[in-house]
Amino acid sequence: RYGVNAEKVRLIPSGTDPEHFAPRDPMESRRRLGLSEEGFLVTFVGVLYEHQGVSTAIRALAEVRSRCPSTRLLVIGGGPDRARLEAQAESLGVRSAIDFVGAVPYERVPDYINAADCCVAPFVASRGETSPLKLFDYLACGRPVVASEIPSIHGLIKESGAIVPVPPDAPSLLAEAMVGLLKDPTRRGQMGAAGRRFIEAGHGWSQIALAVANLAQAGVV
Repeated sequence: RYGVNAEKVRLIPSGTDPEHFAPRDPMESRRRLGLSEEGFLVTFVGVLYEHQGVSTAIRALAEVRSRCPSTRLLVIGGGPDRARLEAQAESLGVRSAIDFVGAVPYERVPDYINAADCCVAPFVASRGETSPLKLFDYLACGRPVVASEIPSIHGLIKESGAIVPVPPDAPSLLAEAMVGLLKDPTRRGQMGAAGRRFIEAGHGWSQIALAVANLAQAGVV
């Protein structure tokens, strides 16, 4: 596309800190955060921009609660879209089922992820080429994920075995995928374990740094 010689390009995967983002007991995480130990929790982490697709997750939540009434959505992060999202939740009658937590200290993010039964990344179709770090953080914590199947994460979906792909901007399909996970604890556990293994196999920052260093030593970069 840009006229660059393909032989000069090397792809290094993205990743996370698997020591910081590590599996923890969900109920213990909920207790530390002062969250109820009852019901299902779905977590989103990220800056609240429109392209994150939280609006789709809110619309999906209304459908999820018709089948799993105890489900709550945790929205971790602040941003310019928060007021609109809160108004949307109010208009759909699900505001009381959503905790807009806002920005939290980095050291507390793993607890919010681990407190969840599953995590979501409902990117809009126009998100573009990106490598969202939240997916690697979710997987490192051993949480199953429902994510929009945008082109930039096709490989991650296939290789990790821990992400349920759904078309972007489709709240009913997102809801269906979420309900499927929430009602199947065995599947959640299997996917969560697969995601953690995927991160440990080559997506820790130290492994990625070593890959870059090896390329530099070989004179490739």
